[in-house]
Amino acid sequence: MTQHAQASVLVLICGILLLLGGLFGVYYQGPFWASGVVAAMNPEEDALALGLPVSVTLAGAFLPSYVLLASPLTAHWSLKKRGVAFAVFAVAVLAACAGASWLAGQVAGRELQKTKGTPNSMRELSELANRGVPGTEKIREWLRAALNECVLLPPFIERDQVLVRTEAPTRSPLGAIAYETGGVMVDGGWLCFLGSGHLPSRGPNHRASRPSTWALLRSISLEPPHGE
Repeated sequence: MTQHAQASVLVLICGILLLLGGLFGVYYQGPFWASGVVAAMNPEEDALALGLPVSVTLAGAFLPSYVLLASPLTAHWSLKKRGVAFAVFAVAVLAACAGASWLAGQVAGRELQKTKGTPNSMRELSELANRGVPGTEKIREWLRAALNECVLLPPFIERDQVLVRTEAPTRSPLGAIAYETGGVMVDGGWLCFLGSGHLPSRGPNHRASRPSTWALLRSISLEPPHGE
């Protein structure tokens, strides 16, 4: 066997291993999302968790495709034979992806059925408050990039109860606002995101002539000032 043929065999083995790893990643989306860990992740981590298995699967599929279509191992095959082999391989990969996705859905569905009808199974504060990874850092980045003035209000003592009712971890923007801030006041009160209960004061800079819009975070049981 020539060196080129040996290299093709190595590429084929690497491709199959990558493909199997990617398919396992597609399947593992089921237990991963069912575990609820996604609620503790930021959008970038969500995108990575979704995109990585797909990327690995595609990379694993490309390598065997090269071996089937253009490597020294199949150089003596006819064009028709290589085309048929590639078509069979492509169908097998698509079927494997569909099967892995179906299994993932079955796992996630079983977990959802277990929790269905148990609205009181709320997570504890210790599960939600992650002080080692403050979610406000991402929020501060967004505020620094904002065109209008944005102010983070100090949190109130009720923030523990607010976070538990919200059920959003502090690593997420929603949980960070609910727990680590009293709210976010944009453009002198033109737009207010409620956090742990801090309502903006009616100072001299409040623009009474402009309508206020209150963006409530999920189901926090706090009301804007009367008449807003």
